[in-house]
Amino acid sequence: MRLNFTIRDCTDSNRPKVHDYVAMLRRILTQYPHAEFVFQFAPDGILSFYGEFLPDIKGIAAEMCWCVIDCDTDGYIQTGTACHTMIGVEITCRQTRTGW
Repeated sequence: MRLNFTIRDCTDSNRPKVHDYVAMLRRILTQYPHAEFVFQFAPDGILSFYGEFLPDIKGIAAEMCWCVIDCDTDGYIQTGTACHTMIGVEITCRQTRTGW
């Protein structure tokens, strides 16, 4: 599995901040090579996530300065929403074997 990022609405003015944010996210998430997950960062500041075999999302949220709104764990699958700090940029981060 490979960690992939899709970035939209990145401008010259916010490019360094976006690249630093993605680098920090990559550094955290590469610690979990067997986890499958999708993080969708909306431009309005809402983050939706879905993941299998991730650690407790609170640790990742604390390091990334996210505010978890809702999180549900069903067995080994976590789904939820949070607020993120990368306002105005749409980022999709995924590491999956399947197409979800």
